[in-house]
Amino acid sequence: MLRASEEKEYPYSESDVLEMLNKPLEKKLTEQPKPKLPEEIRRTNDPRYGKYYRIISHLIEKCQASKGQVLQLI
Repeated sequence: MLRASEEKEYPYSESDVLEMLNKPLEKKLTEQPKPKLPEEIRRTNDPRYGKYYRIISHLIEKCQASKGQVLQLI
């Protein structure tokens, strides 16, 4: 059984989430969030490292908070 957040459908593909978050950053329309775990900022070689939030966690494409942020940007 899926959780309610996993059942939610978004008007874009999961594979587009990172690009949709990075475009406003590149154009200086938004700022990158402050890292919650500063000690992880430089651990970019870890396959679980997320460059948007700069932490070691899960894929940003699966992140419900990131998907919600994209909706706000849209």
